Amino acid sequence: MEYAIASNGEMMQMRSKAQQDHFLVVLVLLMLLILQLIFSTPMITMVQGESLIYQVMALKMLAQMMV
Repeated sequence: MEYAIASNGEMMQMRSKAQQDHFLVVLVLLMLLILQLIFSTPMITMVQGESLIYQVMALKMLAQMMV
């Protein structure tokens, strides 16, 4: 009985660790996106629009790789 509870606890810990890693990656990506938006506000150009599109595409690819 104790072994079953212990093994179940280990499984739970592994799952929460994976969720933590995923959350950290998403958090870092959001921080980078916000930083770039802050620094690129004065220069509103076509290049910024294109880079934003590329960033969204890259985020989608990363999200697909995560799942």
